[in-house]
Amino acid sequence: MLPKDSKIEAKFEPNLLGGVTTLNGKAILEEADKDNSPLYTTKHPKGREVDFKAVPYYAWDNRETGSVIVWLREE
Repeated sequence: MLPKDSKIEAKFEPNLLGGVTTLNGKAILEEADKDNSPLYTTKHPKGREVDFKAVPYYAWDNRETGSVIVWLREE
């Protein structure tokens, strides 16, 4: 999740994938739901703060295998 007050920095990285601009900042990584809550709930998810780096989608498949999220939920 991306907090509303998250400060995001655009950074050109010439040595990454031939040169791309990434977005970097802090996000909240949601913890796995261990109590089998229903799919839809009003309960605020638990999580911890993590650093994130967003790589342009067109360049994502040019690196090692990993997870991808196209949209970030707002906290």
